[in-house]
Amino acid sequence: FDLEGDGAYDLTLAMGVLHHTRDPREALARMVAATRPGGFVHVGLYHRPSRGVFLDELRRVVRQEGEERAFELFRALAPAKADDVRHARSWFRAQLHVPHESHHTLAEVAGWFEELGVELCSTSLNRFADLRSPEELEALEADYVDTVRTAVHEERRFLPGFFTALGRRR
Repeated sequence: FDLEGDGAYDLTLAMGVLHHTRDPREALARMVAATRPGGFVHVGLYHRPSRGVFLDELRRVVRQEGEERAFELFRALAPAKADDVRHARSWFRAQLHVPHESHHTLAEVAGWFEELGVELCSTSLNRFADLRSPEELEALEADYVDTVRTAVHEERRFLPGFFTALGRRR
């Protein structure tokens, strides 16, 4: 919120930060203000359709089977962290016990971009393919709910919850 440099930067970047602030949209507005016209704004946020489901499933396992079972499930889902038990346990706890986080959709972020004079250029949700219709992207987001539930129940390696959006300031 104390970002300086009114219109000074070619790129402003916030990966995994905005969703931990008291007002992600306002934090984004400050980023946009610091980005020169024609410059880029790149954000990474927790994804409501996938992270929300993922956390609900982990918390359900904690309630029904205990935290140790939920940790083993987490390790099955998070291959990059599975080998180092200490690191995996730390990351697991960070997922379940973060003091503040918010979850967002691409539609929400695209709306913020539009309000702030930023054109959405690409997103990780469609693997940075050409942007087609908003409806197509909304359908893609909706599919994440089923994908996450299936991965958790099958204990298939898949750790959801984060997406990026890149925009250019008009």
